[in-house]
Amino acid sequence: MARRYEWPDPRDRSPNEPHVLLEREAVLDLYKQVTGDKDAKNLTESIRRWFDDEARRRGWDNVTWANQCAVLEKRWG
Repeated sequence: MARRYEWPDPRDRSPNEPHVLLEREAVLDLYKQVTGDKDAKNLTESIRRWFDDEARRRGWDNVTWANQCAVLEKRWG
């Protein structure tokens, strides 16, 4: 499977720009890369939980879901 998306780095954020938005396609692609589940087509609750856990493991402080998009946040201070 070709990698179309990579995890954003929380160290690339700043106090003036603490957020990054990932659309549904990016979230699903990241999920498929790690799990190998090529059949995932919808953002199920289990995929959202996996994404939340993985984002925190990678240094993000918060994930907010806005419809079919994930907003990652790195807090400063």
